[in-house]
Amino acid sequence: MEACKDTDTEVAMVLLFEALFQNPLETHHTLRLLLGSGLDVCGLRLLYPGQELLLSSSEKLPSSYTSEPGKVPPVLALGVRGPKAHGILQDITRGCGRVEPVVSLPLPSRVHRELCLWFGGRAAGMLPPPSSSQRPPPAGAGADEEKVDLQGLMLPRPPAMLVSTTKGDIILLVSPVVPPCAFGAVLSACARRGFVLQGLRQLQLSAQQGLVLGMAAGQIAVFCPGKSSGSPAGAAGGEVPGEPRRHCLVLLLRRENATHHIPALLTGLMEELAEAGPGIGHSLPPAAAGQELSLCFHGAPYAAAALHSLGGNLSVVPEPHPIPLDFLCHRVFAAEPGMEQVVMLTLVGMKALKSAGELLQQILLPPIREKPQSAGLELLGLKWLPHLTRCQAREVTPFEAGDTQWQSSLGTLTCSPVLVCALRGIDACRALGAALQGWARGRDRLSTGDSLPQALVALTPEVTFRQAILFFTEADLVTDAEHRPAGKFLPPPGRSSRTEGKTTVGESWRCRAESLFSFLQAGAQLLCTVLLIKPGVWSQGLPRILQELHLEKFCVVGMKHLELGAAAAASLLPCELQQDPAAVEAHCAYLTSGTALVLCLQRPNAVKKLMDLLGPEDPQLAQALDPHLWRAQYGTSTVQNGFYGSRSYAMAVQDVKLFFPRRAVLCPGAASAGAGDP
Repeated sequence: MEACKDTDTEVAMVLLFEALFQNPLETHHTLRLLLGSGLDVCGLRLLYPGQELLLSSSEKLPSSYTSEPGKVPPVLALGVRGPKAHGILQDITRGCGRVEPVVSLPLPSRVHRELCLWFGGRAAGMLPPPSSSQRPPPAGAGADEEKVDLQGLMLPRPPAMLVSTTKGDIILLVSPVVPPCAFGAVLSACARRGFVLQGLRQLQLSAQQGLVLGMAAGQIAVFCPGKSSGSPAGAAGGEVPGEPRRHCLVLLLRRENATHHIPALLTGLMEELAEAGPGIGHSLPPAAAGQELSLCFHGAPYAAAALHSLGGNLSVVPEPHPIPLDFLCHRVFAAEPGMEQVVMLTLVGMKALKSAGELLQQILLPPIREKPQSAGLELLGLKWLPHLTRCQAREVTPFEAGDTQWQSSLGTLTCSPVLVCALRGIDACRALGAALQGWARGRDRLSTGDSLPQALVALTPEVTFRQAILFFTEADLVTDAEHRPAGKFLPPPGRSSRTEGKTTVGESWRCRAESLFSFLQAGAQLLCTVLLIKPGVWSQGLPRILQELHLEKFCVVGMKHLELGAAAAASLLPCELQQDPAAVEAHCAYLTSGTALVLCLQRPNAVKKLMDLLGPEDPQLAQALDPHLWRAQYGTSTVQNGFYGSRSYAMAVQDVKLFFPRRAVLCPGAASAGAGDP
């Protein structure tokens, strides 16, 4: 009967009257609802109680139980055990739609009394109801005392006829067709069904591993797509062809009677993805987004051989090595707010881990109504640990040595489970802070009891790097190109001006994969982009434009004025616009009508920063978003919008080659990406 310390496990009960339990279809439907909600039947008794005993447990009885005082039909006492069992029972029995009651659900304050009454042995153990000669007058305090005595009756026996199953473990696999932005919904659904996380890892499965886990041939083709053997060389223009995600998420979960609940868990996960919103659904292929549950999730009972085939302990961390004192000196870490940032988030304690899925949902898929222009952060890695070592705790604690809470925080971290998350995004620190505020809203307290917050964030890039190498290896950090909004504005993995002519340790075996540790240490990488000021604009506003570029920390490394030809003008138009001959003709006529000024600009994150300054192609839309956007100030129509800017890193490479072929060496980012191109 005691609630499980790890989950919201409760024991509840309900009395089923004969109108319900003698109907096989309704009884079967009720039991199916209980199973689908993650509950176990822990007690079942067919009883013939007296009318007085029933009245002490139920406020209202069906007419068949009160028509003949000496003849009372039987009742079926049903006890259930599981997460939030009483609330689920209430939801299931609320909509019976009968004139007369078919169930009797005790109040939460009376559950213990009812369990002892109906599952404590023979009902004769109860004190007999008062006889008519002993019954006090039905007025005043006498009637109240009788009610109190009956409800507060001391029960002589515990509910010994209730049973419970032992805890078991299962292995849950989330296939590559489920995007990482949905992992929060997966964790949330598992927690609501009483499963407690015991470990997780992202890895690429082989067909042999799929067979060990009991997958069918059709599942192996999806869960084990094979490892990429391609080279990092991209197509012309520096683009890297997109490839499907190949990593599965493996979770080790624990709860009572775990294996029995695998089918209901998989069904609940699919329902969770369907309700999570368009941010998840659009990423699933049609076969997986519909009824193909087996292509998205696979559950298997825990076995030592199965876990060994997955690499063993899912909570393993890199071997601790002492960091040289001069290692962090004279290093520049990626820290600019307007650029991509990597942040480390650590959730501490069982209470925080129960709601970790909800927090990840807010971080990875922020509500559209609250943040219409936010695409969420990119999830790089997850690591669950049963507790931290003292060395790890000293890196994670927000307190300094000498603070009054320092020792107590180390004690909490070394005896509490933690979930470490590595996240990346533009202004990631600010976005994570906003998500934590929303997560904290409505929660009673955010501390673990000794002033240590439940959510800890690395406050500086240096601390982020130190925590990253403490918990993750290169293989643990998996990039998600599809949900990396800034990806198209940056060089593809393996193409960096800082590593031109060299091969890093990570790049030597990760091919297209990205070395996140190198990213953390690289700091701001200088990139080039092209700004074309259209005819009629640069001759009037050039001084002001150059001043604004200087204020935004752009460096002009190339400048020329030229008259565009029709072919060059057409190449600047977006692909979707080139399908409209009338629009192409209008744009080309304007671009070739006079002299244009072309600038080659250089700064960190140059491509995205320039696009943020220009705004949308339509000046009216730009005016509505922000009157200070350049196209809002200088543009008059979608054709005469004042400026052209490279829309992606690949386009910036092409534009530099087109307009500044002899000065590409001044643009390290472009020269690096262009290496190897004809």
